[in-house]
Amino acid sequence: MENPVELAKLIAQETDNLYRELCETPRLCGNSMERHFKKELKLPEITVSDRCLSSGFRKERCLHKIHRDLLRFQIYLVFLKDSFKDKKQTVEFIQLKTHTLAETVKRMEKNPEEEIEETSTDISVDELKSSDIWNEKVTTYIILQSFKDYMEKTTRAVRHSVKGN
Repeated sequence: MENPVELAKLIAQETDNLYRELCETPRLCGNSMERHFKKELKLPEITVSDRCLSSGFRKERCLHKIHRDLLRFQIYLVFLKDSFKDKKQTVEFIQLKTHTLAETVKRMEKNPEEEIEETSTDISVDELKSSDIWNEKVTTYIILQSFKDYMEKTTRAVRHSVKGN
């Protein structure tokens, strides 16, 4: 089994590198349209109620949430792979490592055999695409930003889970 903390850190770092590169596009990052788009995209996020933050941390609930969300992020990573044609291998690496982390997190749960809820996103890659290049760039930015933030929180939560064993 791969070290989940190191794996989460690696994914977060690779995602951050892509994010910084994307943010070199003038006026893309910090766009005021992002809140509206973010809600439409139905991106997974870690909130206080998920019990993954250090205050009120609940290991089983948190690991279950992370496992489910990492699988849900796969469709968004497919979109990113299509968006980053020149960085396709990097996104494929992130996608593979994300799936590996999801499986590792599942094995960390006390009852990993239990069925998890539906992991579909109710959104398809085609729905994420746009004929408008700017909207597609904004979508790419929001997905990457959300995934980057998610991985930062996941890294902390997984570290806390491992330390708490």
